[in-house]
Amino acid sequence: MNDTRTVSRGKMRPVDSTNGQDELDLPPQDLETERCVLGCLLLVNESFAEVSPIVDVDCFYSNAHRLIFRAFEEMHTEQGGGIDPVTLRDELTRRGELQDAGGVNYLHTILETVPHTSHAGYYAKIVREKSDRRKAAEIGRELVRCAYDQTEDIDGIKAKASTAVQSLGTGNKAGRTFAGIDSAELTLYASQEPDWLVEGVFTSDEPLLFGARSKGCKTLQLTDLAVALATGTPWMGTFEVPRQRRVLFISGETNNRRMAKHIENACRARGGTFADLGDRLRMECVDFPSLPSASDLAAITRTISSHQIEVVIVDPLYRGMAGVDASQLSEMGSAIKGFQAACQPACVILSHHVVKSAAREYGTPPQLEDMTGAGVAESCGQWWLVGRNEAYAWDGQHDLCVSFGGREGQAGGMRILFDERAWTFDMERLSDFRASADEERREQKEKAKRDTESRMMNQARSKIVSACRNIKSPQSKTGIKDASGVTRDAFGPAFSELVSEQTLLMRPYIDSLGRNQTSGYILTEYATEYDEKWGAE
Repeated sequence: MNDTRTVSRGKMRPVDSTNGQDELDLPPQDLETERCVLGCLLLVNESFAEVSPIVDVDCFYSNAHRLIFRAFEEMHTEQGGGIDPVTLRDELTRRGELQDAGGVNYLHTILETVPHTSHAGYYAKIVREKSDRRKAAEIGRELVRCAYDQTEDIDGIKAKASTAVQSLGTGNKAGRTFAGIDSAELTLYASQEPDWLVEGVFTSDEPLLFGARSKGCKTLQLTDLAVALATGTPWMGTFEVPRQRRVLFISGETNNRRMAKHIENACRARGGTFADLGDRLRMECVDFPSLPSASDLAAITRTISSHQIEVVIVDPLYRGMAGVDASQLSEMGSAIKGFQAACQPACVILSHHVVKSAAREYGTPPQLEDMTGAGVAESCGQWWLVGRNEAYAWDGQHDLCVSFGGREGQAGGMRILFDERAWTFDMERLSDFRASADEERREQKEKAKRDTESRMMNQARSKIVSACRNIKSPQSKTGIKDASGVTRDAFGPAFSELVSEQTLLMRPYIDSLGRNQTSGYILTEYATEYDEKWGAE
């Protein structure tokens, strides 16, 4: 079927709805608007039969969107109920209509986000703020409301949106109003659950600060994170990743060859290969975006849209901050926020360095206040901060300490033993490690004390025995002490031990004044001879 339309911006070329190609001269924001409206429709899913009169296939000027909508509508009609997302994707793949247009990849991303209703808010926001078709905003808003609240009067939704649908292709640019949303719409967000990138650690709707001291393995940990997200496998073998994501990793401190080695190691550690990544991981090791550059931000936005990127990793942040005064909160914050806005709806992960004073500390993770530059910590709603427990010996073995947290209330600490060559991670809770380390230090301290006491005891014993060996007759305890030169504190325990083990024996003797004494002490080796002599006398 050929269809020719006229809109306010000029004449469009004919559309062939069977060749799977978008041949329309539409501005990018209009295509994005249509994607968002389609996304809202797919989020409705179970109520599609009731909502479908609001929007029909002719409301979409993008041919790929028309094909997705038509297949979705047909399958709903045939099955009379909700459509399993995988079944829809498989049906479109079987038809082969969207292969050239990349529509299957787009649909796959949309369907993956269906359980995560936080994305609906983003769709509505885009429709409201970026569309030059004001009425599309009303459609998007009402569809999102329907997606959240199935009990709302569907007739009321239809009445509000029906007129807007008829003029979807016309209208004036809405622009920014800063009017926010009303309480009725705001309440829809109250029951949302976080969309976890990494279960209990990172969410998809807050920028992440990945801070590390020197040799904190930030790039290697981020590489494993990128592979984990792209494959849906645990991060560092421990933290669960709920589902696969499309990742763009922009690195400014390495090259394609070295990153390929790291990625290959991360895949191999999971029992897989590069093939397991599919097209879900993209690496950029040549060009690095300048965050204040409008043209670079526009390029990032196009890349995210064309490749359906869900996570953007920037390593390290300082490479993109040329010309920005790092001491000025407003400049740093504006540059970071502008970049985050350009990356929506993708989650942004920013790798950053700590100040030199924090970099010299061992045994404790850095703090948010240790990040270099102003405004970095303030711009991110969650963080992963890495320190070292000991200096790096350049042997590929890393003993790391980590603290993490975020505005969702997630918080914790880990001790990570990372073997870079084998790509293995051994983990324990930082609190357990510290308790164990404290206990080990106590034991070492006690052992050192015992060793010192033992050494002092042996020295005292040796001096006492030496003093007794010089005189082969019994001596008083005081006389032995004075002759040995051993301090009073050391003499008592050592003398008692020698008596207890019978190295020294008690014998009577005659003192220097000719008086008989009963408590003299003599070495055992001299006792027999002395006893014979004493008995003869």
